[in-house]
Amino acid sequence: MRACPRLRHCAFAKSAFSSKTSRPELLDKPCPGVTEQDIPNVQGYLVRSGAMGGGSRSVFKIAMHKFSKAFSSLGKKRKEEVQDIQYHEQKWRNDHSHLHIFLTICEKRIRVPSMALRPLPCSACSSLVTRKSFNKALKITAPEPKNYIYTNAQFKNQVLGEIYGRTIGLQDIMI
Repeated sequence: MRACPRLRHCAFAKSAFSSKTSRPELLDKPCPGVTEQDIPNVQGYLVRSGAMGGGSRSVFKIAMHKFSKAFSSLGKKRKEEVQDIQYHEQKWRNDHSHLHIFLTICEKRIRVPSMALRPLPCSACSSLVTRKSFNKALKITAPEPKNYIYTNAQFKNQVLGEIYGRTIGLQDIMI
């Protein structure tokens, strides 16, 4: 058996490759979506807007493309159709309860080291920061409190409002 000319090198190589290196265990976790910790003003956007998502064309543009008429001049059925199209075109969904935003093509699951303090969003959700429409939505300032009454009816979720009212005991004074 021939001796290793560089004994220290051979000893290191043997110990480095013969023993198992301890790598952190990877855990399968749900994608947490994008939060204020990832992109500034996410929370400001979510507490300002009643929209369930974003990134789609405006109802005006959809109505003009589909019916060659302004949205305001459409009948009830056609307005609902335009709103359904807009909903299906959304690029992201807003989670107002947890103040998270998820891309509609979210990868759903991520692999994170067991010692990670906080899982980061999947690559799809992380790409929100590059979307022009998303950055534009983040920059919109909140209206004065007195002006919230002028919020578009589409963003005033009556069903959720009534459920919330019942949960805090306001059902008797609600119309």
